[in-house]
Amino acid sequence: KAPCGLINCGNSCFGAAALHCLAHTRPVATYCLQSLHKCSKENWCFWCELQRHVLRVLKGHGAFSPVDIVSRIRNLGKQFHVGRQEDAHDFFLSMLNTLHTIYLTKAGGEKKFDQRTQETTLIYHIFGGYTRSQVKCMVCQYASNTYESMLDLSLHIVCDTIGCVTSALHSYTQPEYLDGDNKYKCD
Repeated sequence: KAPCGLINCGNSCFGAAALHCLAHTRPVATYCLQSLHKCSKENWCFWCELQRHVLRVLKGHGAFSPVDIVSRIRNLGKQFHVGRQEDAHDFFLSMLNTLHTIYLTKAGGEKKFDQRTQETTLIYHIFGGYTRSQVKCMVCQYASNTYESMLDLSLHIVCDTIGCVTSALHSYTQPEYLDGDNKYKCD
């Protein structure tokens, strides 16, 4: 069955694009379709609203307006404003961060868990990963590795061919040689 579309409710195409991505991410859709998020909040809850949204998108019979989410856009990020064109990528990351925070709050709050444990929520399992940065001394061969968690990877894409993303990933992972003032110094 073809998914239904979303009606633009005034400069909200960025939100529709981001919501479609989230609604069609299979693990998120499965979580929402199985109504696994149980909420005791009396106020508006983005997980609850997303669950309703995904049900409408995947089981709906026609286009509908995401006004229930777009009208509360400031709950997802104070930098967003109703009726103003926004960046879909920024909005998507704000949705992920909001879902992650709700998940942690339900489990006892961010302060209850160390950083590594916080990175084991459903959102990090689906979208997260780690980047490794390695600095290696070319004299003694000592290598220092740093790992950083991430929910997205910013790539510099400069071409208009099918292999753009692959090429950008290849470029991102290429070794960079430090020299001069930027050179790695062993102890």
